[in-house]
Amino acid sequence: MSVLNDIKRIVWHEFGHLCVNSIMVKSVKDIDLNIARLTIHYLNMVDGAKWGGCVQVLPDPGYERAVKNLNYFSLKSISLFSGCLFETLYLNVIQGLDKGIFDCFCNKSNCTGIGDFYTYNSLISELLKQKDREGGSKVVRLPKKQSVLN
Repeated sequence: MSVLNDIKRIVWHEFGHLCVNSIMVKSVKDIDLNIARLTIHYLNMVDGAKWGGCVQVLPDPGYERAVKNLNYFSLKSISLFSGCLFETLYLNVIQGLDKGIFDCFCNKSNCTGIGDFYTYNSLISELLKQKDREGGSKVVRLPKKQSVLN
């Protein structure tokens, strides 16, 4: 991929975050959120150079407070996924490639959304810890003959 196309891919990825974060800033009333910064930057990594980016929303309430606010938690979860959604749309519709969203949103070093993937998993882990502290995290098992799909 050319440098210009790589930068366009990152811009689309960050635009996905920006769209949802803009909704989050307007929708979450009990945290005074602002979009502080949108950056596209060049990373000189050990395993190769690549372009990256960030949409910073401040203040960051932290995982523990985030899971207690349903509006924030829901929109943050969608935002983490939306970067890869927009990137995949760019690659498939504009570039004519055949990529899946999980080519981006995964835990491999070459995935653009690896940081989003880890943040999403940390957010979900905190939610499960919170529910466990409240005594509400229970595993539901279906009888063997019953199926969720039926």
